[in-house]
Amino acid sequence: MAMDSTALMDSFGRSLLKELQDNARLSVAELARRVGLSANGQHYFRLMEFVQTLEEVRECHHLTGGDAFLLKVTTTSMSGLEALIEALLPYGNPVTSLVLSTPIERRKFAITGKLTSVTTKKKTAWSTRR
Repeated sequence: MAMDSTALMDSFGRSLLKELQDNARLSVAELARRVGLSANGQHYFRLMEFVQTLEEVRECHHLTGGDAFLLKVTTTSMSGLEALIEALLPYGNPVTSLVLSTPIERRKFAITGKLTSVTTKKKTAWSTRR
């Protein structure tokens, strides 16, 4: 059964693929410019405005690395989560992770500001190996 390849990509994906096939050595900034995307342009502000209107969004964090944002959301059902993901599609390709459990919910900060538990464990492990 053959699958229509255009169904697997939106217009941005097809534009990106075309540009990379023409020149795979394009910088990310040049590639974004050619397909009409910008890391710090109108898409960022449109997304921020949109996210603030979503009741399901509890927290929004701007990140370094491959993902631009981390949204912490709550929904009442899987269909609600699916609808939220679909609503975010015009702003990019959401990657979804579900929390299965929370082994450590909240800890107090160390008063000294030092990683005493880590350095103590290293010394203990080193002394027991001798």
